[in-house]
Amino acid sequence: MIFTNANEVFIYYYKYIEKHGVLLDNTKCIYNTGFTILNPLDNKITKTFRKWKNSYAELEWEWYLSQNRSVSEIKKHAKIWDKMHNGDDIVNSNYGYQWNRNNQLDFVIKELTNNPYSRRAVLTIYDGKEHTEHKYDTPCTLNIIFYINNNKLD
Repeated sequence: MIFTNANEVFIYYYKYIEKHGVLLDNTKCIYNTGFTILNPLDNKITKTFRKWKNSYAELEWEWYLSQNRSVSEIKKHAKIWDKMHNGDDIVNSNYGYQWNRNNQLDFVIKELTNNPYSRRAVLTIYDGKEHTEHKYDTPCTLNIIFYINNNKLD
């Protein structure tokens, strides 16, 4: 499916999940879903019931960029983070930390620079081999795959 911006995606999938989502524990899930956002920089969710705050999104983004796995500061702004660690304030789901493990981000950049048709330009965020280390925290995203399509990063 193709959407103009993140808000359109949110509205569409919110309704879709309500109607077709599969209840798993206390969460409704959908599987094997993909979409394209034509203007990914238009990424603000405007539905008020979502309680989306740009200030928090920016704070969380900065935290990811820091690669710091400690939630000691971010949990002051979003209580969910205090439930994610094993009592030590350290989580596995700081995406920046994950992107840069084993120089994955550098590898993706070099791989696509040298071979724009590569299928190896993948960031692994959740590594199932770590399941015993993190009782409460599992990143929501498994991996990110990058392609060059029509001379653009996809």
